[in-house]
Amino acid sequence: MNKRGIYLLILIGLSMLISTGAWAQSKRSIFLNGANIDTVRNEVIDNARVEIDAQGNILITASGYKVEEVKPILEAAAKEPARYYLVSDPSHRGLIQYDIDVFINSAWIQRLNDTSPQEVIDITKYLKQGRNIIHLAAVKNFKEPRKSASADHIFRVLIGQGRMTKDNVIFDSVMIDYQRSASESVNFANDFTVQVNGQL
Repeated sequence: MNKRGIYLLILIGLSMLISTGAWAQSKRSIFLNGANIDTVRNEVIDNARVEIDAQGNILITASGYKVEEVKPILEAAAKEPARYYLVSDPSHRGLIQYDIDVFINSAWIQRLNDTSPQEVIDITKYLKQGRNIIHLAAVKNFKEPRKSASADHIFRVLIGQGRMTKDNVIFDSVMIDYQRSASESVNFANDFTVQVNGQL
């Protein structure tokens, strides 16, 4: 039998060995240009030199091939700390006439009012791992005559976990959806419990 015939028999035998799982049980490895490629599947290597060492490992030498480890993107993303945002959004500026004070774990954070445009506040630094108490105190502002009594005029405050894009916050999870309307005329004080798990 010539060398080409022997070479083909070796490749056929290796293929059968790997496909039956016997190769994995034998604790032998496959190397390409010195790099382990035991986990590589469905790959064709052209113009290669194949050698079997004394331990039964397969050593493949082929020009033009380089083995690099690629870490999954999802693994890196999973390690990124969570971010928490507050977004205030009055549907009709100046008509709802509510001021809303925001407290997190008894600390005053900011006063929101319906005359301001949409506000985006990163509140991550005010939170702690575990249980957090967010207190929203809405005070009707009657310094001027009542401008509206419509239930469609809403002052909305959203709080949740998300990520900041170029111009907007995209919420992955909304924890609080707080609303006051121009149809209401009394003051409100509401407490919300937010559970924070993971790295901040």
